[in-house]
Amino acid sequence: MRLIIFLSFFFFTAEIFPQSLNFWPVIDVCTSTYQGNRPKIALLNETTPVVTFCRTNPDPAVFVSQWNGTDFGTPVRISPTGTMPEASIVNGPEVEIQGNTIMIVYASHCMADTTANIYLVKSIDGGISWSDTINVAKYPDSINVEYPDIVILPSGNPVINFMHASNSYDSTQMMTCFSSDAGNTFSTPQNVSSLNPGMVCECCPNSLVNNGDTVILAYRINDNNLRDFYGVVSFDGGQTFTNGFRIDNSGWNNPVCPTNGIDLLAVPGQVFAAFPTTSGSYVQLKTGSLTFPSMTI
Repeated sequence: MRLIIFLSFFFFTAEIFPQSLNFWPVIDVCTSTYQGNRPKIALLNETTPVVTFCRTNPDPAVFVSQWNGTDFGTPVRISPTGTMPEASIVNGPEVEIQGNTIMIVYASHCMADTTANIYLVKSIDGGISWSDTINVAKYPDSINVEYPDIVILPSGNPVINFMHASNSYDSTQMMTCFSSDAGNTFSTPQNVSSLNPGMVCECCPNSLVNNGDTVILAYRINDNNLRDFYGVVSFDGGQTFTNGFRIDNSGWNNPVCPTNGIDLLAVPGQVFAAFPTTSGSYVQLKTGSLTFPSMTI
């Protein structure tokens, strides 16, 4: 299937508008004991906030906390003891919700058998109870797995992506896998970054979204220090990715990893992107849109 892409970019400048934004009072989600690093939020049944976050040291862990109508209550630990979840300002858990099903994915290293893993934990009753840890992908400790993301298809089946790298980061790939049984088991991860030039940027978060069964993954590359953004698309629910395409034409060449990434927002028939670059010796925040005329919603 041929992919047709429309891109438009806008530069942001500081402007003052007469309108004002009114925010609710700040609500505590967790105490300092939990650290609350890199929080991510999603809505259960489009009304109830669910927040996942991580703790670095001591005792690295992934937590989830849910609004109960009064407060967020005590966070629930969803990562097993004896594992070391990836936790930093750019690396941590991601949450996706469909109806009453909550899915949280994260990368972790297991101290017991020195392996690198992508884990999924899910709740099918709106956060009342949580599944055992589901191993999405497992590698030897000589491999790093980082920056996992997740979408849930209309069928209820998840698609997950993550970065796969050697310990020296001289080989980096963007991997995807899918489930046909609501996240209980997953396909063998496939390298989809081969559709675009260069390697995957070694320390930049990616973004995964879907429009129906069309799945779009965007990430920063490292092509001899070229640090622009590219994407890949699947029209069959993440089973195969057949098109690679360029999102960013900034031509930013940087020998140092930028440690920042891209964020996508999907609406019917269209995907919006926001991302930073420094190609003109000053920081630029860009936004653009991609339209897919061949996409069936």
